Amino acid sequence: MIHFPKRTVIKLLSVIAVSALCFSLMASLIYRYDNKYTRRTLQPIGGLLALSEKDLQENACYFLAEGWSFYPDKLFTPETFAEEGAQSFAQIITIGQYNDFSFGQPQRGTNGSATYRLLLSLPQTPYTYSLALPEVFSSYRLYIGGTLISELGNPSPEHYRPAVNEQVVTFTASGTTEVLLAVSNHSHYYSGLTYPPIFGGPSDVNRVLDIRLFLRIASISLILLIALAAFFFWLREHNSQQVTLLYFFACLCLLGYTAYPLITTFCTLDNQVWYALELLCLYGMYPLVIILQNKLWHLPARTDRFIWGFMSLFCAAAICYALLPTSSYTVHRLFELSARIIKMFTAGWLLINALLAAWHEEEKSMILLSGTTVFAAALVCDRVFPYYEPIYGGWFPEYGGVFLILCLGFIILKSLTDSYRLQLTLTEEKRQLTRQIAMQKIHYQELSEKIEDSIRRRHDERHHLKMICMLLENNEFDKLKEYLMDYHLSATNEERAVICTNLIVDAILQFYRHQCQEKQIALTLETDIPADIHISNTDLSVIFGNLLENAYEACLRQNRKDTYIHLTAHYRSGSLLLRIENSSDKPPSKKSGKFLSAKHDGYGIGTQSVKAAAARYGGQLKYDYNENFFRVSVILTEQADSKS
Repeated sequence: MIHFPKRTVIKLLSVIAVSALCFSLMASLIYRYDNKYTRRTLQPIGGLLALSEKDLQENACYFLAEGWSFYPDKLFTPETFAEEGAQSFAQIITIGQYNDFSFGQPQRGTNGSATYRLLLSLPQTPYTYSLALPEVFSSYRLYIGGTLISELGNPSPEHYRPAVNEQVVTFTASGTTEVLLAVSNHSHYYSGLTYPPIFGGPSDVNRVLDIRLFLRIASISLILLIALAAFFFWLREHNSQQVTLLYFFACLCLLGYTAYPLITTFCTLDNQVWYALELLCLYGMYPLVIILQNKLWHLPARTDRFIWGFMSLFCAAAICYALLPTSSYTVHRLFELSARIIKMFTAGWLLINALLAAWHEEEKSMILLSGTTVFAAALVCDRVFPYYEPIYGGWFPEYGGVFLILCLGFIILKSLTDSYRLQLTLTEEKRQLTRQIAMQKIHYQELSEKIEDSIRRRHDERHHLKMICMLLENNEFDKLKEYLMDYHLSATNEERAVICTNLIVDAILQFYRHQCQEKQIALTLETDIPADIHISNTDLSVIFGNLLENAYEACLRQNRKDTYIHLTAHYRSGSLLLRIENSSDKPPSKKSGKFLSAKHDGYGIGTQSVKAAAARYGGQLKYDYNENFFRVSVILTEQADSKS
């Protein structure tokens, strides 16, 4: 029987509940306050919108969502409407009630023509007004007050030519003014006017559009910066190239999907090609995100192949659907149903994998669980909330997609940061090991020389004894005394000079004395450290080794000839006092109060290691420097914590 830890279950359910609740509350606020359908302004009634001067002063903009007169299968002009309009059948509809011209009837095709009509009862004083038309699928003629104001594409069935763009028309009107929109569609999934227009004064309408444009550009810029950062890491990080490349393409897909409204703001599009690209970006992002999640949690590769195959088939079908338009009601509903299934499958797959990763306590799994929950909640909200079209912001799936991408980006960035830190740590350990090997090599050379010298001395001792015996036999005591003095001096000169009685410190000092002699760096040493002290050999090696290495390498980088290193180290009353000063020709670089490394990008690891070692003994670390010298002082007093 499987045991489910109560604490883990509560933790997972809490993350899911809090994430879903927070996004649902945010979605509710967005739906209430950033929605053309719920903004509390006057709406047309029975095809008529009556506005007084007071109404125009109290409300800057009107979102014309309700009460439009709708004439299916009719392509009116003001002249033909005057002749046939009264006898034609008209529905009073809400914009978005029908997203195609089948009107929910399977026997009808989804393409065709229709006319939207609205009467504006305006003040008798002529004013200038603006009407912002969103995307109208897929060609239209706009008449205001009996005059052709705008034409996009060609809605005539005989010469049909699609074109999609968001337009703002400005006109001067007074009294009763007719707005007539004649639309044809034979090339898009949607048909006709599916999003409410905005009506008001030119400055007020433009302000709404400018705010929306600013927010859209800001979000696209953010996604673009994240994509460029992912591409940069893909070029630099060889160990995680596949993950960063997948993330880069996922960002590009999200960028293409969210940038589509911005493109239609500035460009008139052949909607078939651009709609195909929009679908490719939308449904191409889903498999990329799933496979990216699989890579992060190291799931089997066969799962990736299944996802690629399944999702690739749907993406290919979506592109064919966009490029080969059809008026079949069945095909449109089948694609709509398949798209919903793909979205729910993606959300479910991501949510299950995130739950499994969090269940097995994978690192940073809770972040992904939260992002996946928000993404799933966004897809649900997109279906639950009826009649939603944002005034300023974006659609719910866009919010969920951006949040999921940010969560994945944070996880990848954290993994890259950890990998980089590990790489720096391994590099530092390798450098320390290389230094120790060099020190051992010098020690071995000195030991070999001592062995050879000992053999030579034992060989020469016979000759010395013979000489001493001969001088004694001849009673040549003065010569004997002179001979013994010379022998003593030669033996003393050949002895290895001991710098410090502490073997670890002595080995380090011997190594850097040898290095400084080779590079002609003046090294002055004053040490008094006993063999047994309370500081561990490892910490002694870290402190003396790193500080001397930094001083030595600093001298190598200088252009001045009188480079020097002065070291003073004493052990008094249980405290180690160390001061190392070296010459300098420029102050060291610092950032956020930390020294930057001269060997790699980032902070100096050696100085951080010394700081950590000093902290274990309640020590103090002080730096003094200018353009001529650099001095570091260390005082270690207490015993190190046994747990550190």
